[in-house]
Order: sequence, then structure tokens, then C-alpha cells
Amino acid sequence: CIAKEAELMLELLKHGATDTDDIIQQSSVIRLCAMSLFHLQGCQSLVAAGAMLGVAKEAKMLCDWMKKENKLVIFSKSLSLPCCELEESRLIRIRALDVMMTILQQSSFPSSKHDLEFGRGLVMNCAICDQE
Repeated sequence: CIAKEAELMLELLKHGATDTDDIIQQSSVIRLCAMSLFHLQGCQSLVAAGAMLGVAKEAKMLCDWMKKENKLVIFSKSLSLPCCELEESRLIRIRALDVMMTILQQSSFPSSKHDLEFGRGLVMNCAICDQE
């Protein structure tokens, strides 16, 4: 998950994204959450692993699409997406990140609490796009 997000960030930057773009910020939060979830044990570790696997799959799909089309993936309220797969990928990433942050919030990792406010804001910002 962490490596795939790094690959996604690199591909996004190669195609003209900036470090302030929502998808770059989302990738950063996903990587932070994944690092915080490494030592999780028990039932929640399976849920976290599933969310991270889903995020990694979607990151790979987005990278492959950008390489094939030689275009930057842009998720915007005003622009229609080129295909349903990209929209599904965006939604899966939002929901998986929300699962990861919920697990962190319920865990006893004090260091993870610091990044949750930013991450929650990002998820809420992306979720607003769903409704428009």
C-alpha cells in the first residue's frame, strides 16, 4: 500500500500534479495511516489489511491509466471523469481511507491521532464531491 501510493504520487507529479492537489494529499494521508497500522493485531488488523489492499489495487489502476493515456487523473466536481472505473477508484479510495482512519481513531496509537484531523477533513472534502 505504501509503495503503491508512492508510485501513484510519482506518476501524478510526472503528469503535472502539484503537491497541493487533493489526490497527492490523500496519498500522503493514506501512507501515514498505513504506517500507523503496521503493528495492529487482532480482528482490526484484518479489516485494515483489506482496506490497504483495496487502496493499493486502486493506486495501481490509476498509475496504469495515466501511463496508458499519458494524462493526469483529475477528480473535479465540474469535470466529468473519462470512465466509470476512475470514478469507482476515487470512491473506493475515499471509503478505504475512512475505514483506515476509523481503525486508527479506535486504536491506542497516540501518534496517529495527530494526523486524523487533516485526514478526516480530506475525506469530508472528497465526499462533498460525491454529492454534486
